[in-house]
Amino acid sequence: MRLQKKKWVLKRYDQVKVRKYVKIKKGASIFDGQLEYFSKRLALHHPLFKRLRGTLVKQNRRCAYCEVLFSPDDIIELRHVRDKNGRWLKEFQFVHGHCHDKIHGEKKSNR
Repeated sequence: MRLQKKKWVLKRYDQVKVRKYVKIKKGASIFDGQLEYFSKRLALHHPLFKRLRGTLVKQNRRCAYCEVLFSPDDIIELRHVRDKNGRWLKEFQFVHGHCHDKIHGEKKSNR
């Protein structure tokens, strides 16, 4: 087995893509009750939301169960939606972690 030597070359500065970011607006603080602003920012940076941003916008950046705005420190889970017969639909919802636990707790108590 022959080892091949790889040639590593650093890219020039004009060949590197610029990673843009959005600065937090001046005077904005999550502790001042500006949850709507920070929930919009969350959609830009959260890895789960990047892929399913349309779902989050359709839900108005709120939990599908309790309808409270998501904040950056919330535990957010993706929930598969089922119809009345228990069949999976091709629809997803974002819910808080504790709301997801409540949903599944209600299903177990109904059985």
